[in-house]
Amino acid sequence: MLDERWGVRSMSLDELSYLWETPTGRHVLISVDESAGDSGLVIYDHLGPSLELIHDDDLHVEVVRRMREEGVPVMDDFPKYPNGRNPKSFPRVLPGEDSGLFDRSGSGSG
Repeated sequence: MLDERWGVRSMSLDELSYLWETPTGRHVLISVDESAGDSGLVIYDHLGPSLELIHDDDLHVEVVRRMREEGVPVMDDFPKYPNGRNPKSFPRVLPGEDSGLFDRSGSGSG
């Protein structure tokens, strides 16, 4: 289904199950706003390194809750990388989403 607000295809919780079913440690949750509960957690992919953005706030909270139920770790800060790359600056658009700002080939932004 097309989400008219964003001009992108809406995704279901099942389509995002790879976020908690991939090998342990690939995805983690990082607290960016402790006062916001589950909506204050971002999904981080160590292999990217990149953020996994879900534009639907309700779905984001559902995914985070499921990830926590499945034992995905919660961290207080982003990992530090020796090359100085700041993963906060390189969000990745999830499949079906198109912000028009990112490389859609899946090769990352460099």
